[in-house]
Amino acid sequence: MRNILFKLIILSNVFAFLCTVSCVKQTETNNQLLNSNNKGIYGKLLVFNEYGEIQSTSSGISITAHCVDTLSYDSFKNPILFDTTYKTTPDEFGFYSIKDCHRGTYSLLFVKNNSDTNKIIGFSHASASCDSLDPVYLSKPPVASIKLLSAEVSKNNLLLSIKRVITLTGSSTNEYGVVTRYFFSNSPNVSNILYNYQWISGATYGKTGYTDTVLVQKSTDIFSSSSLGLDVSKPIYIRAYLDNIHCYAYKNKSTDKLMVFPNVTSASEVIHIDSIHVAE
Repeated sequence: MRNILFKLIILSNVFAFLCTVSCVKQTETNNQLLNSNNKGIYGKLLVFNEYGEIQSTSSGISITAHCVDTLSYDSFKNPILFDTTYKTTPDEFGFYSIKDCHRGTYSLLFVKNNSDTNKIIGFSHASASCDSLDPVYLSKPPVASIKLLSAEVSKNNLLLSIKRVITLTGSSTNEYGVVTRYFFSNSPNVSNILYNYQWISGATYGKTGYTDTVLVQKSTDIFSSSSLGLDVSKPIYIRAYLDNIHCYAYKNKSTDKLMVFPNVTSASEVIHIDSIHVAE
């Protein structure tokens, strides 16, 4: 009886040992597969139409990732660069991945049907890591128009007031929204590609045919910053555009000073104020 009990104990210990080894090996295998499969850059695209409504399809979207990495330096201390491009497309749910890609600094360009665009620049990726990016929007210009009626500075020079009219001109039966972007410059040719300062105001919501007339006010303190390059002692010109409620902007290059606004509508007329006397 003792011999039988002893044999059962031995067999039980052997079985437990084999199970432990098996589990460890299985865990190691799963971790290796997980690490192998997850190395790369991952993200999700959200696509919106001109009314700010999310779209269920990701067809027609291309993603181009440009990677630059410094491999070493030559005898003259000039960098020897690794330069390559990866291309991919999102799945039906908008998820995309660039697996096992090289380490380096990335610029990612997102394009839908050769028109809707967005961009991420200066993203640093380590080849051994799994990097998940924030959701990327692809939107269209909204169906609406804007007019600027007047602009004036308060007597105490603390507030800039701009009177504007927005008209929603779409054909949707649903309520939709737009946001307004104001651009400022000392040049009468101020625009979304020529400006010293850009400001985005709150959203306007309504149905097709809705007209919204509002006096928008902004503190003049922001104009005192020398980094804007705006001379407040001279006339300041203002132009406005409307943008999708799911708006965004990007730079083409990290060294660019101005942003790209891919989804703005036709521009308003230009109005101006003579000057702003900002307190020192």
